[in-house]
Amino acid sequence: MPDIDDTELANLRAKAEAADSSAAALEQTQQLLTAATETNLAATNDFLEQARAANPDIPADAIAGDTIAAIKASTTAARQIADAVKASSATTTPTPTPITSQAAAPPRTPAAVPEGTRGADRIRFALNNAKE
Repeated sequence: MPDIDDTELANLRAKAEAADSSAAALEQTQQLLTAATETNLAATNDFLEQARAANPDIPADAIAGDTIAAIKASTTAARQIADAVKASSATTTPTPTPITSQAAAPPRTPAAVPEGTRGADRIRFALNNAKE
């Protein structure tokens, strides 16, 4: 192996130190990114829960999203649908069902029990001829 002069050795050591410094900076940046991602996720989940709580008349599943912008968009769309349903149900008045009088129905007359029917036969007759 050939000998390396002092200048080249110093250059190689400087490059190694710079690489170590870059690796440490990269590790720190990755940790900061992870922390920021977790904070963002927690804030998004909090915003989602607040949007659902602020709109109790909208089904919770109708308000969804992975970002605050998506949650706002789904809340707006769900609100428009809910308002349209309320408006259409407020303008349509249900027609009342006519009440029929019992007096119009013919009177019910029970079937006459055959004369001489007694005990269990009388009960059988009543059960077989019962009107529902």
